[in-house]
Amino acid sequence: MSGCAALSGMGATVRKGRYDIVTAAEPLPGAFATVCAGGDPTCVVADGSYTPEAVSHRDVGWRIISIDAVLPLDLTGVLATLSGWLSHEGIPLFCLSSFETDHLLVREQDTAVACASLARHGMAVRDEEGAPLRF
Repeated sequence: MSGCAALSGMGATVRKGRYDIVTAAEPLPGAFATVCAGGDPTCVVADGSYTPEAVSHRDVGWRIISIDAVLPLDLTGVLATLSGWLSHEGIPLFCLSSFETDHLLVREQDTAVACASLARHGMAVRDEEGAPLRF
């Protein structure tokens, strides 16, 4: 099964709050995610949960949209499909994958357009309480 076919009817959750993507000398406590590959770790952290002195680079104002499904590791094309939909809208994207699912980070000002795009492609977009979001 391809990613495009698998995404039909799936849901996505827009997480509360704003997140920053930062580089720090070491992983930051409470980070949503930390990627340690090579040099300094890249962390996705809640806005205001770190001191500016603790980071060397930062890009602020991101929202997290999590795919509401356990995605098999042998499923192909999921991120390609999602990023294609958002690319068509001109939305920059930062992606994270966990063992079970994928998370899309979009700039705060692009959140509504990104969610509307997912909804147009058949995904049910909700807030963290499970309430449907309308666009």
